[in-house]
Amino acid sequence: AHPKKVNNNILKVISKARSVNEIDHFIKGVVIQHGANSDSMTPKEESQLVELLGRRRAYDSILAFVGDTDKDKQQEKRSVFAYTAAIKALAQSSSPRYRKKAIRVLDFMDERGVAPNSF
Repeated sequence: AHPKKVNNNILKVISKARSVNEIDHFIKGVVIQHGANSDSMTPKEESQLVELLGRRRAYDSILAFVGDTDKDKQQEKRSVFAYTAAIKALAQSSSPRYRKKAIRVLDFMDERGVAPNSF
């Protein structure tokens, strides 16, 4: 399948999911395990995915997606907008736990040498 079509299907599945658990299962079981968050996604698509996950309050899925440690340095730099979208979504959560995770994502970026942007 063409990568653009696959990425559009990912967004559609998440949009139509009935619960956060369904989204978490899909992200962890399909997107991450099958590498859909690697070079097959553009930085814009990664950001769109994270923003959608934030709107759906699928914070564990955001953390799983941006915490993928298999990215090389080039992918890390391309993912700066997805990281920034993750920080924004997590910081806006009503849960103190997820708001603290926003700071951890920023620390993760610093450890990996990815400079934040002004989103």
